[in-house]
Amino acid sequence: MKLKKLISITLCAVMLTIMLVGCSDSDYEADVPEDDGNAVLTDTNPDTDPDVDDTHGMQLPVSIDFEAAFAAFEPDTVMVRAGDLTVVWAELYVFLFNAVNELLGSFDMGADWSDVLVEDLTLADVTLGRAVEEAVQYLIFEYGSYVTGVTLSAEDLSMLSAEVDNLVEMYGDREELSAVLRAFGGFYSIELFESMIRKQHLLDVLMRELYGMEAELFPDESTTMFAEREGFMMAKHILRLRDEVGEGTALGESEAILEQLNAYDGDDIIAYFDALMHIHSEDTGIFNYPHGYLFQFPDMVVPFSQASAGLQVGQFSDIVVTDFGYHIILRIPINYDIIPIGQENLGQLFTLRQLAASEDLNSVLQGWRDELIIEFTPEFESIYIADIFELIHN
Repeated sequence: MKLKKLISITLCAVMLTIMLVGCSDSDYEADVPEDDGNAVLTDTNPDTDPDVDDTHGMQLPVSIDFEAAFAAFEPDTVMVRAGDLTVVWAELYVFLFNAVNELLGSFDMGADWSDVLVEDLTLADVTLGRAVEEAVQYLIFEYGSYVTGVTLSAEDLSMLSAEVDNLVEMYGDREELSAVLRAFGGFYSIELFESMIRKQHLLDVLMRELYGMEAELFPDESTTMFAEREGFMMAKHILRLRDEVGEGTALGESEAILEQLNAYDGDDIIAYFDALMHIHSEDTGIFNYPHGYLFQFPDMVVPFSQASAGLQVGQFSDIVVTDFGYHIILRIPINYDIIPIGQENLGQLFTLRQLAASEDLNSVLQGWRDELIIEFTPEFESIYIADIFELIHN
């Protein structure tokens, strides 16, 4: 089956994202562009192509009867099996629901379930494959819980229950919340929603037990190997900003600072550099990054990165010229427990140690995945996306 090409899982922390507010209706309808009298007609024949509005030559808005789609199988029909672990239709449907909803807008542009995206995989194959991949990851979380003996604590269960109670309060009662979950998340029931968030939370618990709350249990040696492999560096610098005209005072000041550094004969160059930096550097980032900059090559301007890469820890550079001004750079030991510049720029506030632990967890999860024997039931093999999620051209 072509779908099985898609089950080689790229294991990162896949979270179940349920948008309970600010979502579009599950019976999604894309806005039809207004006719401004200048629409360019296609050469499609409206008499033979039912997907075309014969007045304007435009694709009609598309919707799907999601209730009919869900009714294709009984909720507890087993679709995927790995030993005693299973994925039933109600669970698989949640992932399909989200994948299909994300695609609906593309159908208004003329896409079709039979469109070939890559090799011999159609849009339908990729959609089903994506849903199965996410469902299998939940099996891996469960399997990991079994082999490690790690389970949700009473405190974990209480916290998750409180979150559901808060949602009930937000929407008024359980019946209303159930309707919202069904319409915007594809959940058959509140109980299914609770079950799936418990499985998802297992990943957090597994990471906490293996590596600590902030990955503090992950060893320095392993973090060092990760940092070297990924090309992380850490440095401080003394920056004198460029003069408005020419290379006058700023360059001279940098040369004088460099002379002081070269004349230093003590045994703690990092502390001495740090003292000079706080007196002379005009880099405003010193307040946000008092420990220095942790970065990869592309995160900084090229001359800065090149100079840093050429230094040993405890070694400082000559004057490095960039568009910002004149830098004297000191390579310092990496602090594993601060956030790299690149991650911060992406809004992902994970320390280097957490990133290293996360990569290690991916390897652990992949190992568990390799131990599982995944089987697809005849009911799963009978899934035909184009029939279950039939496009309705309004």
